[in-house]
Amino acid sequence: MNLVSSTKALLQKFRDDKRDVVPANVKSFCEVRNIDVPNMNARYIGRRGRARAHQDDFTIEHYYRVDIFYVAIDSQLQELNGQFNEHAIELLNLSSALDPRDLFETFRMDDICQLVGKIYLQDFTNQEKIQLRMQLHHYEHNVV
Repeated sequence: MNLVSSTKALLQKFRDDKRDVVPANVKSFCEVRNIDVPNMNARYIGRRGRARAHQDDFTIEHYYRVDIFYVAIDSQLQELNGQFNEHAIELLNLSSALDPRDLFETFRMDDICQLVGKIYLQDFTNQEKIQLRMQLHHYEHNVV
């Protein structure tokens, strides 16, 4: 979950901070491979079925940045946010307390109680919730 969170943060940072680096990298890439680089400050003329009378007033650089770069980054962020929203991340983090690897080094009693209190409310009676903490103390003492 740490990797998902850091990936989301780094993508957002990349989107916000790398505005000037990407065009320079693209230009360098094209020059090394003898690819013609358009004048990025020239006016962009759309070629997708727009009426010729309609004139867009932005540059080729703006087109690549907004219509391609930002759209690609935003699509990735939207996918990550959709798949890993706050509730899903919390559930996975709390559930990781049940991971038996490394001889239960990740055993976290409070997270297990929180998991029961937040996610599995309907599955436990109040008495079972009270007993759970004591049972987890016994488990920690005897197994872990």
